[in-house]
Amino acid sequence: MARLTGKVAIITGGAGGIGAAAAQLFTDEGAKVLLVDRNESALQRVVDTLGGAVASYAVADVTQPTEVQGYVQTALERYQGIDILLANAGIEGVVQPITDYPVDVFDQVMAVNVRGVWLGLKYAIPAMRARGGGSIIITSSTAGIHGSVGLSAYTTSKHTLSLD
Repeated sequence: MARLTGKVAIITGGAGGIGAAAAQLFTDEGAKVLLVDRNESALQRVVDTLGGAVASYAVADVTQPTEVQGYVQTALERYQGIDILLANAGIEGVVQPITDYPVDVFDQVMAVNVRGVWLGLKYAIPAMRARGGGSIIITSSTAGIHGSVGLSAYTTSKHTLSLD
């Protein structure tokens, strides 16, 4: 028996490389997955690869509370529960020295990489509790530990996610 048989996973950033690879691993282990991203055509390609019997998608902006509530509700309606949240959505921003870094880009990186995770937790945890618990996985980066020149917003956001 596959380790995730009967489990339901939400994967944000599901249209990207890490999200799609995780979805493949999860479905290979028996899970059903709801992929979340802003890019509908890319989401559809991933679902087509995985198969509609085990995967579906919700187009959502992880920085918007109503859209996060929406994807959680979609998972509950389609799959009757949530067991796993892979909070994977993230953006890098631009590569510039901190003194030249645009404030609006910093704000957007923090919104997606930190607020998006927090909102996912806020709205998925109650559904996971109702099911008896679950697993939460948050994608960070080595940039959160070591930093990267010119990526002050990304490094800040990933450091925030790396804290115990």
